[in-house]
Amino acid sequence: INTQGMKPQSQALRSLSSRCNRPRIRPMAVSNSSLGSAQFPVFVVSKNKVKIGAFESAVKRCLDASSFCFVPVPADSGVPAQPFGDAQTYAGARNRVENAKALLKSTDRLPREGLIAAVEGGVGWIPDFTIQDSQPPEKRVEVFAWVVIENLRTGVQTCSRSACFLLAPDLGRLILEEGMELGDADDKVSGRTKSGQGTGTIGRLSGGALTRKSYYEEAAICALLPFLNPEHYGEQYGLRQPFNSCDHTLGSKTSEHQNV
Repeated sequence: INTQGMKPQSQALRSLSSRCNRPRIRPMAVSNSSLGSAQFPVFVVSKNKVKIGAFESAVKRCLDASSFCFVPVPADSGVPAQPFGDAQTYAGARNRVENAKALLKSTDRLPREGLIAAVEGGVGWIPDFTIQDSQPPEKRVEVFAWVVIENLRTGVQTCSRSACFLLAPDLGRLILEEGMELGDADDKVSGRTKSGQGTGTIGRLSGGALTRKSYYEEAAICALLPFLNPEHYGEQYGLRQPFNSCDHTLGSKTSEHQNV
């Protein structure tokens, strides 16, 4: 784990490496031709079905879903597989957006209209004011995520941070001491397989009251707010009629990392 820029919590850690209740919005009139509907593309920078589903559900709750299609695009985060701290986690989401745009542009598939969205899950230290002196490092780690969404027409970006929750100490120990990703640590503790592509740690700890998908979905809705209210946030957030259909699917191997 790369803890650069984060306040050390103990001597032992110094050795570590690094629904919306409103009318549904239609950005365009959908055409039903034999060649397919000209829909507004939402590029989700992931091959993980949980992340794709979270953005799809967020849009469906707040907008007219028939006007949108969702296109997975693989792109690197440029940060460690398990980001540590808010800055690194936010950077991972933003890097995914930028790298996905570059990939789409290089293959002449970057449209003039659309949204491109990424979410990055991270861990980090809980705020200092919440720390009790007796707490060991593994009890001082929280889980959160950052969402970044860009309007391709104007280049304006929005972001939001998810709710956070205290990580169970047995998982915190594996992340801090063994450098494991959260999904892998959860698999080891729970005996599950690929939990990061299912309900996630939050699903297990909450007994299914929340899942990784619903957890990301709420953060995605928060990041969508400026696009839902351009009259308040500015014209640059407005969604206009796209100029091309959603035939943008890019093939790629699914990453071995659960957080992709």
